[in-house]
Amino acid sequence: MPTKTSSSSSDARARRARGLTSWAIITATALALGATACGSSGGDGPCLPEAPPELDGFADDVLRVAQVQLETRRVYDADGKLTETALVAFTSLDLSTGATSSRLPAPCCGVASCFLLTGEPTPRCPADSGGPCGNATCQADREVCVAGACVPCQSTPLPVEAVTLDGLAAGALQLSALDATQARWGKTDASPPLFGAGPLTVQMTGASATDALPSYTQSIEPPAPLTLLQPDPAASVALGDTDLPLRWTPGNGDWVEARLRGATSASRDAVVCIGRDDGCLTIPVGAIETISLNLQPSDKLKLSLRRVRSRTTALTTAQGSPAATQLRATTMIELQLAQ
Repeated sequence: MPTKTSSSSSDARARRARGLTSWAIITATALALGATACGSSGGDGPCLPEAPPELDGFADDVLRVAQVQLETRRVYDADGKLTETALVAFTSLDLSTGATSSRLPAPCCGVASCFLLTGEPTPRCPADSGGPCGNATCQADREVCVAGACVPCQSTPLPVEAVTLDGLAAGALQLSALDATQARWGKTDASPPLFGAGPLTVQMTGASATDALPSYTQSIEPPAPLTLLQPDPAASVALGDTDLPLRWTPGNGDWVEARLRGATSASRDAVVCIGRDDGCLTIPVGAIETISLNLQPSDKLKLSLRRVRSRTTALTTAQGSPAATQLRATTMIELQLAQ
């Protein structure tokens, strides 16, 4: 029988969906989707119902955002071979003319903790999109008028002057601009170990452009290393017709995210389940069946588990526009499972 799960209120679900949309705007993925419906009873006992965690995200009225994403990745291939990499990235965007949301979440599998992502990224327009624009008429919910021309509803780069990270295992790091707009910064050859023993701190120097982000400093404690106990990431594991229990060493994450999708590059659908970082989360059999529907029997599934630490801080531009910054640090383990 599938593990029983608790439900959450419609207000809590709405708050979680808003957090998801903001995160998807920056990363074009849905890293955070729902609330957990199972916790840990300790040891090898069953997952028990518990209150859902609150997810960190941007408020709906925030139109200028910056995000730092730091992640260590331990990826096991189909043969159990391990590859370790790291991600260091900074992105700043102006959302006043719209944004590209990743696939919007839909309830999945009969539990409040899991959501289905399907389809392609879709534009998200401001409320005043469409209508007359110079000598043209913009398409409603698809275009917005900018300087007398209809343009697609999508975010635009928001340049900054400099981005520095401190508290990494290698010490302070000055990020490099990755494109001419100076809206994307990072370190393309980052490698583990990434996190140091103390807090992570980002210092951003704002640009002088009109309504640009102001300079800011933001800190967060790094996530503890993630150790997956069940299933064994280095072993060959086959899914059956039952729920998939996940167990790991509990840590300091604000939440954990389990993502299940087909392992092939052509696979577009994913189920994401959110839980507390207490060492126990169950992926319901309905999630496995949902993903397997569009796969061949010989295709494998890809499972990732993330421990997430996230802090969002509100700012105001010199012109008075609401803005916010987000510093998110995660540790991830990924493995492949046979059907």
